[in-house]
Amino acid sequence: TTHEIDEIQDLADNIILLEEGRVYKTFSKVEAEAEGLTVIEKMRKIYRGA
Repeated sequence: TTHEIDEIQDLADNIILLEEGRVYKTFSKVEAEAEGLTVIEKMRKIYRGA
């Protein structure tokens, strides 16, 4: 869940986002950082459709 991601985002290399039990999007921590975003900020951007 999101509150747990805040605690472990430094340990994760790859992130898999689910929607209705299916893979919705994947990205790496490196991709997020290349955009100047944290993992959580990248997740929010994806779910908002930005």
